[in-house]
Amino acid sequence: MNMKKHFTITDETIEQPVSHDDPLLGTYTERVRILVPSDVVKRPKVLFIMGGETALSDRHLVRPFDAYGQRNDMVVVCGEHRGYGTSIAGENQDFPAYVTVTDALADYHAIRLKFADRFPAEWIACGRSYGGSLAIAYAHAYPKDISAVLCSSGVVDWNAMLPEYDAAARENLGPVLYERLRRQIDQLTPAEPFSDRWYGRELIYAFVTGLCQYREYQSLLPVVSALAKLPAEQFVGALKRIDRAFAKSSAAQYADANKAVTLSNDAARSCGYGWRVWRYQQAFGLGTFWAPSESRSIYRRSPDDWRSECRALFGERATVFDTGTNWNVREMVPELNVSLIYVRGGKDPWRRVGLPDDRSLKNGTVVTMPGGFHCPDNYPDTGPAVMNVLLAYL
Repeated sequence: MNMKKHFTITDETIEQPVSHDDPLLGTYTERVRILVPSDVVKRPKVLFIMGGETALSDRHLVRPFDAYGQRNDMVVVCGEHRGYGTSIAGENQDFPAYVTVTDALADYHAIRLKFADRFPAEWIACGRSYGGSLAIAYAHAYPKDISAVLCSSGVVDWNAMLPEYDAAARENLGPVLYERLRRQIDQLTPAEPFSDRWYGRELIYAFVTGLCQYREYQSLLPVVSALAKLPAEQFVGALKRIDRAFAKSSAAQYADANKAVTLSNDAARSCGYGWRVWRYQQAFGLGTFWAPSESRSIYRRSPDDWRSECRALFGERATVFDTGTNWNVREMVPELNVSLIYVRGGKDPWRRVGLPDDRSLKNGTVVTMPGGFHCPDNYPDTGPAVMNVLLAYL
């Protein structure tokens, strides 16, 4: 419950098969959390949050509740994605093979069935980024479960390599800062996996992601640009201090997680290694590895470089570079039998692998916020208008 005490959050669990195709492999316990407004109506709609690639916290329910107007005709239900937080299976998490999109979608279907009687009104599949892609895929796989989809900045083109991100980063950062960052990467290259140089480079990449994707980071642009003139060791040290003060060490957590060659159940339950699970999903299913869009890029890794790093991390060859992702969300969009509201930001670095602003949908619409970054409806000043668009389609 937050300080205003205008809602309650309850904790639930559900036993899920480790593999929905092979129940003999056992079960794991998935966390489910539900936010209910204090003045909720008798038959509220359900905002069913998909994803994301992190431990489930109050923020994952409170933020959409706030962003979409603190509605009393809607509850928020969120299941923790398998493999993240404490929703994990098995003692050894070195190679989390049970973390697949197909099984995650089946988990959500089981949650939907479990709470169908408690919440019999319309269910809306909602997700941001990867979660938005899951929401589309969920409505495609389980069309009777959902009345509408609200997808914010969801990727629809899941490819092994992602030069599109670099192309957008060049625009968002501007030529001066981009060139300064490129020179920083020069000083840290070559970088053997998990070495000090590698760690410094990962911190820079984590900051680039923040600067390119989130409006909260825009105030840091001039600071980072000035600091980027320093030698690499001093620059990385300064980023570490900013990371602690501004982002609760999220950049350091990203780098730490992606160099953890082994991971026990207890360590995984500390909720500090979600990015390692995401790297597994990239290597063995989803791709979207950073790639250069031009010859002079801050992103240097080739497919062979990524293969080598993933083998060092997981002990096996990353199959995505051999087989592709086999997850074509774009092809699912015209086959949906429910309304789709797709939200995109004009400055989102993922915009080139999402739906374009002129995409015509047979039942729904694309909402573009020209000055918006990643998931631009994730704020109280932008979300209510998007929710009004969605409700018009129900």
